[in-house]
Amino acid sequence: MKVPLDLTRFSFHDSSLIGASQHGSTIVLTVEYFNDDDVEVSVLATISGIESILRNDVPIQDFKMETPDGEIYRLAQEGQEVILIVFWHKYSPHSHTMRTYKMRGAEIQLRAEPS
Repeated sequence: MKVPLDLTRFSFHDSSLIGASQHGSTIVLTVEYFNDDDVEVSVLATISGIESILRNDVPIQDFKMETPDGEIYRLAQEGQEVILIVFWHKYSPHSHTMRTYKMRGAEIQLRAEPS
């Protein structure tokens, strides 16, 4: 059985976002990060109860990966909103684009567990 992570003591900052899928009102993010012992860990972060999504304050229907991987600057729940800030990297030519996603819902919940 996979044990949910204690999100009050867990930070997604500088983690790699390597996959995402949306199923109705739920988004599952595949995240890789290094723990305190510099060991790479893979995590599934699930955001459920989504009623609306804003990307840079513009409504969108679906969350999609903009490049094959991105760097998470922030992923956190604040009340009825989950905020995800991602730097999407392009390697040829080398550049990145920052996007802020706000996922909202009366019953929204962010959970994470080792994959």
